[in-house]
Amino acid sequence: MKNFEVQHTIRLYDPELIAEIGRAFDAHHREFRNKNEFLTELLRLGVKQMNPVPPVPPVGNPVPPCAAAGTLTDEIKEIHAITTETAQYLKTQFKKLYVHVAVAEKLLAAIYNIKTSELAGTPPLSEKVEDGFFDDLPMRFEKIIVSLESRYGLR
Repeated sequence: MKNFEVQHTIRLYDPELIAEIGRAFDAHHREFRNKNEFLTELLRLGVKQMNPVPPVPPVGNPVPPCAAAGTLTDEIKEIHAITTETAQYLKTQFKKLYVHVAVAEKLLAAIYNIKTSELAGTPPLSEKVEDGFFDDLPMRFEKIIVSLESRYGLR
């Protein structure tokens, strides 16, 4: 009896998929005799992925429920400790960021107000600059901040 051969023709219209297959073939071409063998393996892997084999229960004594619960409790405690530590770290970093942004805001406001004063023809006195006389955010910028905070639900 003759070997019965089944052939399938596949048309690929997605250029990104075609390029991805080409890159995969370039990376693994030494493992296959030709591109057809490579594509056949890709299809085999895809079919296997689409139809996963159900997990096989372990042979032997099953894990006692109390032992599994103890292990799970330990893992949950470890996860809780990690998340608590991470949250504390992020909170500290946020506070530091807030401090730096507040200082930058005051500095920029002072520079803006000093330059505006200079343009008006009245150079600022250094004592006034050091005393924070120019540190207030101009009203138009304050309005912008309030508007954006309300838009994004921060007020």
